[in-house]
Amino acid sequence: MPLMIVPKFHFIQHLIALSADPLLGLTIVLVVFGIVGLIHFVFKKIPKLSPKQRKKFERIYFSFLGFIFIVMGISMEAEKTSLNIVSKLEICLGVIYIMYSIFSKFDPNKNQY
Repeated sequence: MPLMIVPKFHFIQHLIALSADPLLGLTIVLVVFGIVGLIHFVFKKIPKLSPKQRKKFERIYFSFLGFIFIVMGISMEAEKTSLNIVSKLEICLGVIYIMYSIFSKFDPNKNQY
């Protein structure tokens, strides 16, 4: 019986199989460009908002960012695809972002000097 080498990242094989379809590749590129364009549009509108609306957006943004970091850290911990410390640091960073968004007293108009 030959020795079989099982790759650690099974999702790479699926991506290679999916990349054979050019229409799927074009769809992925268009979706990514659309999402980047939407993010760009939203971030261009932020300076025009009132400080209260900016604070609300900042709170939502950092909560979402913290949630994404926590989910990525937990998934890395479950798959064991990286060093243990990386996933733990990512979870901690996510918790810090969420704590910042909940308890932040940051006032961009206040002189800090």
